[in-house]
Amino acid sequence: MVEVGGPARSRSRWSRPGRTTPRSRSSGSSAGAGRRSTSWTLFRSGATVRKIRVGSREDPEDLLRWLDVWPIEPVVDRVHSFEDAGAAFRRFEGRENFGKVVIAAA
Repeated sequence: MVEVGGPARSRSRWSRPGRTTPRSRSSGSSAGAGRRSTSWTLFRSGATVRKIRVGSREDPEDLLRWLDVWPIEPVVDRVHSFEDAGAAFRRFEGRENFGKVVIAAA
């Protein structure tokens, strides 16, 4: 779960009895003017807090420049007509494909 909201919203979510959230990621707060955001309610809830790395702005920019030079194209194993969708699913379930199994809609 990605939490986007202010401290009041986080407080109400973490303090509800019986409410458990397996994973929650928070990236900042939109507390607004005159409000303080604290971690005390989160700490008292018994949640496990882990640091995550979100990367830099340069990372996706580098990737996009790389994709302009060396585009990625999917490997298509076979294209089936819509009427032959059953065979497509059987091929996929049987792991007979090497690449994408495509069902053409039109």
